[in-house]
Amino acid sequence: MAVGQKAVFLDRDGVLDVDTGYISRPEQVQWVPGAKTALARLHKLGYAVFVVTNQSGIARGYYTVEDMKVLHAFMAKEIEKAGGQITHFYYCPHHPTKGTVKELVHPCSCRKPQPGMLLQAFSDYALLREGSFLIGDRQSDIDAALAAGLPGYLFQEGNLDEFCKKSCASRRMDVDLSEHPHLKMSSLGDVIHTLPFAGALRQRFPKARISWLVIPSSALLFQDSIIDEVLI
Repeated sequence: MAVGQKAVFLDRDGVLDVDTGYISRPEQVQWVPGAKTALARLHKLGYAVFVVTNQSGIARGYYTVEDMKVLHAFMAKEIEKAGGQITHFYYCPHHPTKGTVKELVHPCSCRKPQPGMLLQAFSDYALLREGSFLIGDRQSDIDAALAAGLPGYLFQEGNLDEFCKKSCASRRMDVDLSEHPHLKMSSLGDVIHTLPFAGALRQRFPKARISWLVIPSSALLFQDSIIDEVLI
């Protein structure tokens, strides 16, 4: 279940599949290099993965909602085969001015750059905002993320897995602090002011082995403390 998890929101066309324009059938899918591996990586790291996609082709009459659902079911199954998981596909079928399906031609709150799809996901799954982010290939994707209070990363070409690794690393999202956090103090003042942080760190990561690198004169402060290892 995605409840209480941090989330990654992905645009579809141009991020997961090559954007060739209004695809509607499984045989039209051309996977972006590294897309399947990226989703497997994100799943392993504990993220709930959501696809948020503008699909004005429905309003334009190019394909139906059922066509799109068949396509999404195919994509989800292919991702699962590769070790990943897509929690949910959110889509906007509208277009503000163009289309042949009149009831879908109007301004809406779900079409990016509006944040409606992201906000709906947070409402549906009670996701964690801290640590969540979006990857898209257009500025409208990034604007939707910012409007929802999330960081957004612009992916325009290349290998999605490599891009995800860099994006995660830049936010320190792929570092498992629950295993072995290291803290380096450069002065006695640093030690005194950060002692309360040690308690919070232990509470957040109860099974972690915490090492504290300190100057010799402050080592005695850590006797019988929650620190597992004091390095001088």
